[in-house]
Amino acid sequence: METFVGWTKGKIAKKQNHDSKNGILYLKGGDLSEELEKYTSATIYILPDFFE
Repeated sequence: METFVGWTKGKIAKKQNHDSKNGILYLKGGDLSEELEKYTSATIYILPDFFE
């Protein structure tokens, strides 16, 4: 995750065009708790909640 976040640094628009806060959508499976420890503002969306 740290490498990916570095690749996107400075590339996220500051102006929002919707209700959701701008950021990174990163599709990945498995237990992400350890990998996301340092990203305290991360939100995890459970895909089956949005897609069949």
